Amino acid sequence: PDEILQEIETGLDFFEAESANLPDRQQSILHVFDYSWEHLSPTEQAIFMKMSVFRGGFSRQAGQTITGATLRQFMSLMNRSLLLRDPETGRYSIHALLRQYAEEKLKRYGDEAGLVVEHAKYYASALARQMPQLASPQQLTSMKNIELDSENVRVAWLKSLKMGRYDVMDTMLHGLWIYYISRDQQMMVDDLFAPLYAVVNQTKHPSPQLQQLWQRVIFRWAGAYQTAPHRAKFPVHIRAVQSLVEQIDDVYERAVGQYCLGWYFTVTNDMPSSQTHLRISDALLAQLDEKYLRSIVLARLGFIEIVNGNQDAFLIYAEHSVKLTEELGVSIQRFAPLNNLGAVAFFLGDYEEARRRFYETSVLISQSRYYTMVFPFSNLALIDFITGDFEASQRMLTKIDKLVGSAFSTSGYGLALAVKGMLLTTQGRYAEGLEAGQRSFDYASNVSV
Repeated sequence: PDEILQEIETGLDFFEAESANLPDRQQSILHVFDYSWEHLSPTEQAIFMKMSVFRGGFSRQAGQTITGATLRQFMSLMNRSLLLRDPETGRYSIHALLRQYAEEKLKRYGDEAGLVVEHAKYYASALARQMPQLASPQQLTSMKNIELDSENVRVAWLKSLKMGRYDVMDTMLHGLWIYYISRDQQMMVDDLFAPLYAVVNQTKHPSPQLQQLWQRVIFRWAGAYQTAPHRAKFPVHIRAVQSLVEQIDDVYERAVGQYCLGWYFTVTNDMPSSQTHLRISDALLAQLDEKYLRSIVLARLGFIEIVNGNQDAFLIYAEHSVKLTEELGVSIQRFAPLNNLGAVAFFLGDYEEARRRFYETSVLISQSRYYTMVFPFSNLALIDFITGDFEASQRMLTKIDKLVGSAFSTSGYGLALAVKGMLLTTQGRYAEGLEAGQRSFDYASNVSV
């Protein structure tokens, strides 16, 4: 299968049929596509070529803006089975093979470079328009809108990098970062930033635009240390961030840099340094009256107070963080202080209160933060185990295993493995329990928690 896929990706000639007895039109999928192509008007051919720039579907507005097509022309392509429309969402899409065919035509006859820039600019603007909604009662709707076009945004970023359009990437950067941290998808941050890192390393004399973009990127990448595949190199990045963050005039960018440094030092277990940087970030954001990112910073500061055993200080940070989210009308950012409140109740032995808080956390996260469901589920599994409900604990662990089978956050999985080890031990399966416990220890060590 892998060889077939690789062959398909190299070109449509793979589909040439061996039988010479069939009519030319049926000898290969390529000939079928050629037949349909030749029956399009020049204008329809131009529109079809341009549609190859999209990934993961597109809205009518995006399609018309980027390709210049009218609704009648959309319908013409649909009638020829070259374009599909989802009746529920109203979004359009092209079959992967047809998209590849159209892309090859674009490379041969069209202005691919110009189209890529238009595509990137459109989604950079669309992302910017969603930013105010991310910090409003429309937060969930905004996240879903961005999610629908997340593949278009990702491709726009990577193709802009390939073409050296750092100005376009710069306009996309902050919106992408806010979206991914709001959904706890730090692994996606790595996927976008690592290719840029490679370009920076290979460029002897980077342009001012590239230098500016990299400075803004490295600030935000510091906060993704926990999931980065190349963590050994991060001390070098961190020294650069620490040097740069004091030099820039933009107060918000300085606050972002301080926040990301704070989170880096949290996951590397340097709580005093983390607290220092997060407090600076909080002060800068308060100066700007910026509530969205500040609610996240305050939740991080509360977590540090839990680690330090300072319950009173934690409650102050948690209440302030929740207050900011209520003023904005957002729900997702409430999960961190709620989860921390559950942790305090747990350590005080109030398991029912802890269970209530962790359940509230799981409800909030389930609305849009799929990856982090591992974290509250692990906490609930632990409470069930401690209170003697082994069956409920096992059911929760089964849910976690399903999440881990696809894509998940690093948060909480070490705890889930520890609970699994304890459950196996109660069943007399000591060797398996010991293995799960060792995996828990190894996992926690690898993710620096």
